[in-house]
Parts: sequence; structure tokens; C-alpha cells
Amino acid sequence: MEKYVVHIRRGVMINITRVEDLSDDGWEACGFGYTTYGPTPFIAAMGCFVASRLGEEVEIPEELK
Repeated sequence: MEKYVVHIRRGVMINITRVEDLSDDGWEACGFGYTTYGPTPFIAAMGCFVASRLGEEVEIPEELK
């Protein structure tokens, strides 16, 4: 099992684990009281970081879509 820790800044970490039974979202990130999934370790980790700052649902402005 692959495991990593991402250091966002001093004392702030996100744990990332490869999840074999997920087809598209093969990585799990846990931190800040959230668990998110993504196809790469970076996407899973950043999903966790964004959720911690903006909440689980984020509205994307039309010009950024």
C-alpha cells in the first residue's frame, strides 16, 4: 500500500493513501477533518485543502469553467 504525507506548511499535514478498490479516484487524502478522493495524490490532497478552507461545496464562477 502506498502512503504519503504532504506538508502544506509547518505543522499542517495531509495523509495520502492509495486505494486499490476505487477505479477512477484511486487516492484518498485525510486532513483538516476532511476526507477527499482523486485520481492523483495531488488532486486528492488539494481537494482536502480546499474543503478545509471553503467547505465541501464550492461554487465556481462561470468565467472559470
